[in-house]
Amino acid sequence: MNYDEIRIESKEFYEKRSYRNRSVLSSPNGSLNISVPLLKGKNNGLPIDQVMIAYHDNWEKKMCRAIQSSYGKTAFFIHYFEELESIILSQTPSLLGLNTKILSWLLEAFQIDCKISSTTNYLNKDSKISAWDDLRNLIHPAQHTTDPTFREIPYPQVFEAKTGFLKNISAIELLFTQGPQGIFHIDACASNL
Repeated sequence: MNYDEIRIESKEFYEKRSYRNRSVLSSPNGSLNISVPLLKGKNNGLPIDQVMIAYHDNWEKKMCRAIQSSYGKTAFFIHYFEELESIILSQTPSLLGLNTKILSWLLEAFQIDCKISSTTNYLNKDSKISAWDDLRNLIHPAQHTTDPTFREIPYPQVFEAKTGFLKNISAIELLFTQGPQGIFHIDACASNL
C-alpha cells in the first residue's frame, strides 16, 4: 500500500525454507502449511526466474481443496475463489510466474493500485539504489523475522473460537472473511505503529 510500484527480484537465488513456494492457511487444527512442489534438482542457488513447478502429483487440486475446506463457508469465498482456483490450476511453469499472478490478483482484489515489474539484473543488497527499498528478506519463516512497518491486529478468523487468533496467515483468509473491506484492516495494521 505504501508503494506505487513493486519490483520483484527475478534474478535472486531461490532459497529453501522461505515463503517463495509456501503459505499458511488456518484450519480447525491450527495453522496449515501448504507449498508448491518444485521440479527435482538443485533449486537452491538457482535464479528464481528459472525455478520450475512440478505438476506430476496434482498438488494444485489438493491445494484448492484445502483452501475450499478452510474458507468455503466464509462470507466472500464465493466472490473470489473461482479466480484464485483458476490461477492455481493454470499450470504456470515457473514459481516466479505463479507468485506474480497471485500477487497481482490479491492487489486487485484488495483494490490496491500498484504496478508490478521484475528486475532484469540481480540487484545486490549493498547496491546504492536510493529510489528502492529492499524488502526481499524482510519476512522469513526460518529466521522468524517480521516487517517492522506492519503490526498485525487481530480480526475475526474462521476458526478463531477453536484455535485463537493465528498470526502470519495468508492474506486470502482476510480476503475471504472481510472481502474488499479487508483493505481497511491492512491500512490499520500498516499505520498503527
